[in-house]
Amino acid sequence: MRFFIRLSILVLFSGVCHASQSTKAVISKESIESFLSASSQITELMRNRPELANYSGGQDIDNKDKLIDFLEQSTAYPKIDSILNSAEFSSLSGFFEFSERLMGMRLYAQMKNSKEASIFQTVDILQANLNSMKANNASESIIKQTQAVLDEQKRKAAAMRKVLDKISKIDKSFVDNNFQWLSQRISNK
Repeated sequence: MRFFIRLSILVLFSGVCHASQSTKAVISKESIESFLSASSQITELMRNRPELANYSGGQDIDNKDKLIDFLEQSTAYPKIDSILNSAEFSSLSGFFEFSERLMGMRLYAQMKNSKEASIFQTVDILQANLNSMKANNASESIIKQTQAVLDEQKRKAAAMRKVLDKISKIDKSFVDNNFQWLSQRISNK
């Protein structure tokens, strides 16, 4: 089941694959709809294939290349390939690349339109709190707990920054011009 959850996360907005800006085609509502349809079909296929749903993959499941190898070697691959082809994806790599791109667009939209504190602001606040605790001689256990939370938030912020830094002007423009539609289509995915 862990594999299913991880693949679902990976398929729907992962940051594991690293597409270069130069290989990005213009994105469209149609290409997003096609991706979402294929993603839904693959997720459903996984639910019905115990060899996929029960595969844990260990820690390597977050490695795109190992995941692609596993899927290509599975008995489900002909069906996966058929789904990808019908959605006009030529490979799992292209599918995951599109997934990362869409995840970046979603993150960009959230950051741009959120009224809540961003993770970057949260890191700054946690750092200030930690500095204050140290200056006021807070207990070592409280400082360690706060440091652990801060370290985790810094890790998340760094991952988000990497994704945000990769978003092309074309994708930002698409989000800006289609924010409402995009929010409806991917906000709960």
